[in-house]
Amino acid sequence: MILDDKDREIIRLLEENSRYSIREIAGKVGLSHMAVYKRIKKLVDMGVIKKFSIIVDPSNLGYSCAYYIMVRVKPGYDPIKIGEKIKSMQGVSMVNIIASDYDILVLTRCLSKNEAYDVLSNVRKMEGVERASPIYIIKTL
Repeated sequence: MILDDKDREIIRLLEENSRYSIREIAGKVGLSHMAVYKRIKKLVDMGVIKKFSIIVDPSNLGYSCAYYIMVRVKPGYDPIKIGEKIKSMQGVSMVNIIASDYDILVLTRCLSKNEAYDVLSNVRKMEGVERASPIYIIKTL
């Protein structure tokens, strides 16, 4: 499917604020509300838009510790399988397979430093993990 400029603008607006109404988007892109509705439905049906979501400020939910763990997998082990195990751990928000000196990038959000320590310790103890290096997030912009 080839997207046109109107499709891209609709996507940009929804990324900016997924709560915009169809009428608000229509006014911003210069189309009728029915045309915008049909375009959004088409984008969803084609898998261009996977879901509508919100972004939560984790610190307002009590998650005071946020950090990344860069994980290097031992040769012969599957980074995807290890990543799936890490993904199921409490305190883990996101797991990415990456192209780097490391194989996996893990985003953690924890309620306390003790919980953060437990996540890091458990990752380091996993079979197939060669190295796990934390990167503490001091400010999110």
